[in-house]
This record gives sequence, C-alpha cells and structure tokens, in this order.
Amino acid sequence: MNSLGCFHLRNVFLRRKACTVGTNERIAWSNPKIIDKKIMRSAAVLVPLIDYPDEMRVLLTVRASSLSVHPGQVAFPGGKMEAFDASPEETALRETREEVGLGRQSIDLLGRLNPYTTETGFAVMPVVGVVNTIAETIPDPREVDTIFEVPLSFISDEFQFKLYNGREEAWTLQYQSYYVSGLTAKILYELSTVLRKK
Repeated sequence: MNSLGCFHLRNVFLRRKACTVGTNERIAWSNPKIIDKKIMRSAAVLVPLIDYPDEMRVLLTVRASSLSVHPGQVAFPGGKMEAFDASPEETALRETREEVGLGRQSIDLLGRLNPYTTETGFAVMPVVGVVNTIAETIPDPREVDTIFEVPLSFISDEFQFKLYNGREEAWTLQYQSYYVSGLTAKILYELSTVLRKK
C-alpha cells in the first residue's frame, strides 16, 4: 500500500459525509440550477487515484485537439449529467468508461469534493475514486489525446501550485511538460488541501 494510504483517504471522505447519495439529492443535482442568476447545467468528473504498491497517482487526460471546447487542455474524465444518470457518481463513472476505458468494476468510489461552476455554464461535481492498478486505460481518440499520471505526493505539496496573475482561486500547476489550469487545477488544489488534513 502507498505511503498516504487508502485508509487515511477513506476516513477523510467519511468525515466529509460525502459517500451517500439520496433520491432528493439526485433530483436536486440533476435539475438545472440558478446560480448568480445564471442557469447551470449539471456535470460531474472523476478524480481517479491509481493505487500502486509504492504510491498513489492521479490520472489526468489531455483533451483531443479536435474538440470545440477546451481543446488540448488537461482535464479529468467527465461530462454532462444525462437524464438516465442516477447521480453525479453515475455520470462520472459513465464518462470515465467512455473517455479512458476504465469500467466501474475497477473503481472504488471514496466520496466528493466541493462542486464548482464554470464559465461555460456547468455546475460540476468532482467524485474521487481509487482505481485498481491492473485496470487498463484505453483512450477514446475522439475525446482524449493523451493520458498521464501525477504522483499524489506531488499534488499534496501546496508549493507546487501557483496563482495565475494573482487572482484568488485561479490556481495553476506545472508537472513535467503538462500545464494544468482552470477547473482542473482548482479541483487538484482542493484535493491537495484534503490530503494535508490529519
């Protein structure tokens, strides 16, 4: 087991009471929301943690350059919540299977981070899950150019994050040749904060 440990992560998310999704919550999340007088569409992403024997790593994708929205940007697997999705968790798992080929049987969900809104009109729920190391990723070239992994120890180091132009909450992160910004960087920064909690 890795140094950070699944046990610690599970306890953190249990304390957040983030694992239970009831019917009323599903209805509230799946319906369009009005935030700051804007109608937001519901979406979800999976924050996949791969549990290697020596360490955990976060799986990220580079969006296909042919996409009309955010081409070439680093992102988590995820997308819009459909009417048949029972919860944000279902959305995140479905989109993960479609984009990177990881089936739900290989993912153990831990819980949720805080929801975020985007300038493109989405209210996004990040769902954290541990991926079995024997699971094989198969990127869909229509949506994903590249899959890469970042050590969780790197993410947990708050000094790896920088503020873009000094703007509050506008975090950026550089890992090797990959530049992470926008919503993905915000989610990673929150994950970093969660990991540092005792």
